[in-house]
Amino acid sequence: MYRARYKGLGQAPLGLKVIATLNIPDPLLIAFVGGITGGDIAPDGRHVVLSSYLGCYEAVLPAGADFDRIWEQHFTLIPIGIGSQVEGICYRADGRALIATSEGLPCPLIEIER
Repeated sequence: MYRARYKGLGQAPLGLKVIATLNIPDPLLIAFVGGITGGDIAPDGRHVVLSSYLGCYEAVLPAGADFDRIWEQHFTLIPIGIGSQVEGICYRADGRALIATSEGLPCPLIEIER
């Protein structure tokens, strides 16, 4: 995980700073078939979801913890079905479901109730 600071339009680009190595299931398998393809922070600010070609991974921040501690949490696999090449993911506005998508036409939308 990297952090970048936004300085404003017209400012010189900033370098990225490594802040964490993610604890995701099956890192060796992901290394062979592709890395993280998308991610989102839930509206409550306590959940993070990441997608890969194989599925989705979610971490939950302990109550009262500083947000940067989320990267230390265990990411749990959320299966979404065989053949679903997940290219991007986000939380639904109410935070009670995930919306995943892939590529191609028609572009599929997969809703996963939480």
